[in-house]
Amino acid sequence: VYRRQRQMCIRDRSYLDQISYEEKMELIDTLTQVTEGKIFVEKQRARLTLMLAYIREKEGKIAEAANILQEIQVETFGAMKKKEKTEFILEQMRLCLAKKDFLRAQIISKKSAEKLWKNLISLN
Repeated sequence: VYRRQRQMCIRDRSYLDQISYEEKMELIDTLTQVTEGKIFVEKQRARLTLMLAYIREKEGKIAEAANILQEIQVETFGAMKKKEKTEFILEQMRLCLAKKDFLRAQIISKKSAEKLWKNLISLN
């Protein structure tokens, strides 16, 4: 069952570029509801949330995009690689800075250990 749900999320994400805006938003909403609270699809949920935040940012809704990303606590996800976690946290920080929420950006920056930053630098 878990593998089927994971495969469904991956397959449905591939359709997002091919459908209209309204259908895309409905599919993202449905997939995020289906994946909520399920550890075995946490990585897929984080990617969907990031996609939704990018859409909101393009619409000029910076504060909403930042709030959407802050709902996800990627630092606790075991299925995500360190590089992807760090990139997600950087996006959280970037959007907080874009909405001029400097305090939250500083708090988010403390989430990731110094070791993660060093690993990211060494991967590039």
